[in-house]
Amino acid sequence: MTINKMLHQKLPMASAACLLVTLMSCTAVPEPATTSETESNRPEAIESQQPTTDDLTAQPVPSEPEQSTETTTDDVPFLEPGDFAISGLTIGSDVEDAIAQLGEPDRKEEYFLAGDPNGTWIYDSGTTLYTNSEKIWGMTTSDTNLCTASGVCPGNDFNTVVETLGTNEISTDEKGRHVTYSPAAEEEVVACWMEVYLEDSEDTVRDLRLACQP
Repeated sequence: MTINKMLHQKLPMASAACLLVTLMSCTAVPEPATTSETESNRPEAIESQQPTTDDLTAQPVPSEPEQSTETTTDDVPFLEPGDFAISGLTIGSDVEDAIAQLGEPDRKEEYFLAGDPNGTWIYDSGTTLYTNSEKIWGMTTSDTNLCTASGVCPGNDFNTVVETLGTNEISTDEKGRHVTYSPAAEEEVVACWMEVYLEDSEDTVRDLRLACQP
């Protein structure tokens, strides 16, 4: 039965009034959304409610403890007394001692440095001496027969160097990978060092170098 037929039927006045009330309550129309609710559902309003970068960065982030990369004096041992030498030759040795130990060089390159005569003595066995007129001021050798007083020689495994001379950081320069050691504190050698250079492809000693700052 349709609503119109129901209303046009002859019903008692009270029954008709009750029927109208019932129908109105069942077909109630929802109230329109308020302006504030409508605006809050807009895309730009929803986006504005998302957390911003500032909100995220404002949250405290636990910091990791910093790791120190400093090398302490305990990690850089000095050479033992007398070990700042190769086959008994060191910075300040007489050139006559070099000739007595190694013989005459295969080649000499003479030049002047600050007005003083200097030379580079080259041995085909793999040793080079840097000299002035009387003294040695630098030395490099890859000769496996020339060693330090403690027995470190070219050709040694790097583990032998560490066990003999102590641990130090491996550095890299244009000549390759190397470890640097300082003379013993009690020796009267200022601003000098011994460098142990390693082969590029393996941890084997390539050559030993003695040098001082000019």
